[in-house]
Amino acid sequence: MTIPAAPGVNIPPTARAPKGRRGFRRAVAGVALAAALAGAGAGAAQADGLVAPGSSTYVSTNVWGSSRICVTNYGASWGSFTLYASFASPEQNWVPAYSTRCREAWWFGQNVRVQNTGYTMLYAYRAF
Repeated sequence: MTIPAAPGVNIPPTARAPKGRRGFRRAVAGVALAAALAGAGAGAAQADGLVAPGSSTYVSTNVWGSSRICVTNYGASWGSFTLYASFASPEQNWVPAYSTRCREAWWFGQNVRVQNTGYTMLYAYRAF
């Protein structure tokens, strides 16, 4: 079976649809792998950054292995933040003035929402 092409367009043999069940399985596996890699890339596109009081940002995590999310407090008093992952209950955390607090866990590539629940400016990021 060949893929019909527009007149005057040459399709190289490697771009044609795979033949038989084995070819179909390879194509499905290739699409699944591409989708998994695209999902990992989408997580990496989330921006770390400053989190004003009452607002939130998303921090990307590793697809496999643990990830460390750190929050730095730029204020003169204690800061508080909550981590929200789609499959876990929210985690309330505290960070002393002018300090950094990190939390390491397996989030499996989920973008974790960091919400500033205190009154100081925070900076959230993923530590490598």
